[in-house]
Amino acid sequence: MNKRVLAIIIILLFAAVAGFAYSQKPTSTPSPSPQTSPSPSPTLLSTINLYLIVLEDAGQTGDLIGCNDSLVFLQRRFPSADQDLKSAIQQLLSIKDQYYGQSGFYNALYNSNLTLDSVSIENNEAIINLSGELVSGGTCDDPRIKAQLTKTALQFPDVQTVSIFINNQPLNSLLSGKGN
Repeated sequence: MNKRVLAIIIILLFAAVAGFAYSQKPTSTPSPSPQTSPSPSPTLLSTINLYLIVLEDAGQTGDLIGCNDSLVFLQRRFPSADQDLKSAIQQLLSIKDQYYGQSGFYNALYNSNLTLDSVSIENNEAIINLSGELVSGGTCDDPRIKAQLTKTALQFPDVQTVSIFINNQPLNSLLSGKGN
């Protein structure tokens, strides 16, 4: 096994252990003692998956996409009220780094300046309308961009298909077509 694959596996194991440990923390605070003032109501947290890319690992760590890459998810914790498709897409678009933290996960959307205009779910189809500038690194980034947006939407049980529009143009028409 080459060093890169081994490093990715170690990172994923570390992330899984850290995520499990984090998920074991209580999501509410204990009742205040008589000497303290009451704290605000606790916010219950839920998990949303954001999808990023492991470059050139031939689908070993996730779904095989694009140019021999893997699509993997990163779990983010949000207030329960924010666990919806709109919040997930907004959070994905808010990641502006090319590589996510120390994980090394690649974000094909990092160079794009996109804003979520609207999202709706009709007959199990998510319709996502974005505006702004889509910047792709080329034919390998095209399927990565599509996969990141699509899979982030498909995690919700009431979504079976996804249609994405940027400036009223279908995403597929804006991409080169490789791996779509």
